[in-house]
Amino acid sequence: MTRLVLRWRTLISNRWGHRLRFLLMVVAAVALGALSAVGIQKLYPQSGQAFDNVFALGGDAAQFRVASANPIREIYDDVIKKITTPGYGASTFVSRSPVQFPDWRPLQMTKPFEIDQKAIQRAIAAGINADIQRNYQRSQDLIQYGRNPMGWHGPPPH
Repeated sequence: MTRLVLRWRTLISNRWGHRLRFLLMVVAAVALGALSAVGIQKLYPQSGQAFDNVFALGGDAAQFRVASANPIREIYDDVIKKITTPGYGASTFVSRSPVQFPDWRPLQMTKPFEIDQKAIQRAIAAGINADIQRNYQRSQDLIQYGRNPMGWHGPPPH
């Protein structure tokens, strides 16, 4: 019995798995669409009274134009109307004294900045010594690998 169930599962997953997943996705999308449609009807009931209220507020669908729904055009018209209004901006732009910025001067240090040349030379020498040691170890690894490649553990040296 168990072997039959396992065989059926592999048959479904191999042959029809992608079809069943697609079908499940379509069912979920339809259910979500139906749920959202019911939710919108509950939030905004479409009764005769609601339609009367819309028409009373001036919402006549016959007078609706796609061009009137352009928000950029509405903003542009609003700005043009404000600019061309006489006296616009007289009350909004209050005259103020100009902003005074402090004089800019370079940063003054109390004592001069000194570079420790000996410390820099020691750091450079330490870096050179580390490079020499790494190169020496690499050359020793290459020699050992060349003598016995099968005795090498890990990636070969390069």
